[in-house]
Amino acid sequence: MKVLNEWFFANHGLQVGWRDGVKEYRAILERLGDHHAAHMDLGAALYHEGDLDGAEKHVRRALELDYPCPGLAYNHLACIAKARGDLDGMMDNFTTAAKTDPQHWILIQNVNAARAWFKEGGPSKKLPLELSVRHDFQLLERTAQPTLPGPLADDFAEWKDAPLPPPEATDYRKTPEQEGSMKGLGGKKRLQVL
Repeated sequence: MKVLNEWFFANHGLQVGWRDGVKEYRAILERLGDHHAAHMDLGAALYHEGDLDGAEKHVRRALELDYPCPGLAYNHLACIAKARGDLDGMMDNFTTAAKTDPQHWILIQNVNAARAWFKEGGPSKKLPLELSVRHDFQLLERTAQPTLPGPLADDFAEWKDAPLPPPEATDYRKTPEQEGSMKGLGGKKRLQVL
C-alpha cells in the first residue's frame, strides 16, 4: 500500500506524454491565421526551445487578440523575464497576472515559488528558481485525492439494500390541518429549539 500511495503522490494531476514543437505550432498558426491560442502554443514552444524573443512576441500577440486567460499569458511573460535575469519584470508580470486573472493553478505555483525564493535570499545566494510555462486550462487543480471525514467502515465494500425509513416518516394519513396545527404546543406559539 505504501508503494502505491507514493506512486500516486508523485504522479498526480495531468501528465504530459507528448509536446509538439515549434515546427508543428508554426504550421498550426499558418493554417488558423491570427488566432490567439495558436500564438500562445507557439510562444510556449519557442520558450521551451530557448527563443525568448520569439516567445515574447507571440505571447504578446495572443494578449492583443484578447486571449481568454490573460493570467496564463502574463505567467509566460514572467517566466520569460526570469529567464533573461529581469527579476523586476518577472514580479511585474506576476503582479499583473494576479490582478487580471488570478485563479490559475500554475500561476499560483509560480508566484509561491518566487516568493519562497526571495524569502530564502535566492538572488544573492544564487539559488535556482524553477518556474513552469504552461497554459493548459487548470483552475485551482486538486492535487490530492479527496479525503474522507474519517476511516472507512469495515463493511464499506458490501452492497446492501437501503434501510427502510421509520414508520412515522411514511405516515401519509395526516391531513394538512394536523400538520399545520398547534396541537401539542399547549399555550405556546412556537416550539422551543434547544
